[in-house]
Amino acid sequence: MELKPNAARLGVNLPAFENVPGRHTRYTSANNRYREDFAEWRLPNDAIAGLTLSVAANGKPFTAPPMPDDIPQIWPEFDDMHPSFGKPASAANDLGTIAYQRAAIGTRACVLFIQRWSAAEPRIATTGPATLSGFYCNPPGTLLPPDAALAVLRALILRPPPKQS
Repeated sequence: MELKPNAARLGVNLPAFENVPGRHTRYTSANNRYREDFAEWRLPNDAIAGLTLSVAANGKPFTAPPMPDDIPQIWPEFDDMHPSFGKPASAANDLGTIAYQRAAIGTRACVLFIQRWSAAEPRIATTGPATLSGFYCNPPGTLLPPDAALAVLRALILRPPPKQS
């Protein structure tokens, strides 16, 4: 289901994202075992970003890439592209530890990332394990220095879970 930006859980707190509503959707499986929130942005400067929050009532979340370098396989923006990956690393943000990799994908410099919670966590998911994954890519031909990649990771927003029905 399509969400209005004010009902969306996912966001990025960076100046470039201000006044850019993005596209937000939510999927809930028929048996309520899985819930996924998606957000995509195409910024006026031609940067792109995408986030997925996948929550499972039990077991592994539906979208749970093992490593950041698996993220391009999930997003259609990267179809038929052959990424070149930097070294895996980790950092911290307001949500905990985040695994990430910088990558060159086509003519874009990107950061790919994953955060995991193995059990219910009130600020993240009240029903069970969760995975937040996604990417941010600078406009084509623009470098993404390490400090800029870290700024993206620290700017991720995850609003409180919706009430369960």
